[in-house]
Amino acid sequence: MKIGAVVTIFKSDWKSIYQPLLNQDFDHFEILPENQDAYTIQELKDYFERKELILHAPFAQANLVAPSQHIREASYTYLSEVLTPLVKHFHPNVITTHIGKIGSFYESAILDEFIKLRKKFLTITFENLPESSTFWSESYPYNDIQLDYILNTTHAPLTFDVGHWGRQGFDVYSFLQKYGGSIRNIHLHDFKKGKDHLPFGKGDLDLPKFLSILKKSNYHYYLTLELGFENTAVTIESYQIVKKLLV
Repeated sequence: MKIGAVVTIFKSDWKSIYQPLLNQDFDHFEILPENQDAYTIQELKDYFERKELILHAPFAQANLVAPSQHIREASYTYLSEVLTPLVKHFHPNVITTHIGKIGSFYESAILDEFIKLRKKFLTITFENLPESSTFWSESYPYNDIQLDYILNTTHAPLTFDVGHWGRQGFDVYSFLQKYGGSIRNIHLHDFKKGKDHLPFGKGDLDLPKFLSILKKSNYHYYLTLELGFENTAVTIESYQIVKKLLV
């Protein structure tokens, strides 16, 4: 399996923030281009040189499952415009996508624009999100019923965010057994009830057990550390722990 880290581009000084990660032997980086004004394609090419890049679509503004068709269509257009030049230059084997949010009073999510995006970008995946619900909106998908609906409707593969699942009290180990065949990328970080993106050892994740299940299942896709914005020192420490356990 390939071990990498998320790099979130949302500030103009992102290159100096993430420079320490370049001194490590990560197999890949997952680029989250949230702020289009903070980078150029040439800057990405020069900065990462020979490193493999996969993509995480921006999510702060997009909602592919909004009840409003206008918002869904606008989200498709926005994501398509952001992703097209990046896909053209870097040919990522995985594109992680947050599908969005729906109102808790709507019966079900409408997946038409996500399906359209998947047809345009064949390597797109969808990520499970942490339950975050108000009367007006809730993250989607955050449970197995919603996951099963998306998988059965779209046949899209998964980016499994371990902490998003575990912070809800759900079993991350049985998740691997149930959905392992659909997973193409894993966002790895520790968690405890109500919290995620924690350093290993600060939460409830049994990391040796989790990695052992991955090894036994012959998982050979992406394992991407996601320890929060700018936590490069913690990311590097976590990387060394994971490497030792996978030997």
